[in-house]
Amino acid sequence: MSDKRVRLSGARMVEGQVHDFRILGRITACDGEGYFVVRDLWGYKILIPERHYREYGFKAGQTLKCRIDKVNCNGRMFLEPAHPFYREGQVYKFPLEKKGSDTNSKGIKEHYFIIRDILGKQHKVKPVSETLWRSSPVDVECQICRIKKGRLNLVIKTPHQ
Repeated sequence: MSDKRVRLSGARMVEGQVHDFRILGRITACDGEGYFVVRDLWGYKILIPERHYREYGFKAGQTLKCRIDKVNCNGRMFLEPAHPFYREGQVYKFPLEKKGSDTNSKGIKEHYFIIRDILGKQHKVKPVSETLWRSSPVDVECQICRIKKGRLNLVIKTPHQ
């Protein structure tokens, strides 16, 4: 038995890079989970879990800009499609839904705001000061640090930042 050497460029996609992917369609796996099937420029197919991106409004035939979020040791790629409304590093105003307090595992009281994004998802953010929490603003200005699995990682932007 002889081995045939197949050369695949392992460096063709690098974590952090953004590439175009075309949506071929949607499938349901045997566990009942839905996935979008996308194809890269070289013809390789990749699955994106539907549950994280339902609100994005993806359609077959659409071209997506996706960040290569991770490539594991087996070569499996994890993609993060560009959010339809928000960009990482940008500052946006979000309506305040409610505010609350919790006691953390060290027994320290922590305050938080619950805000809602344009797609209707709620996010919990910590105010930079108790004064801000007490003032109960109508809108909370936040910077998007990262978007992962369709979730916004937010930090409240203070006026002097």
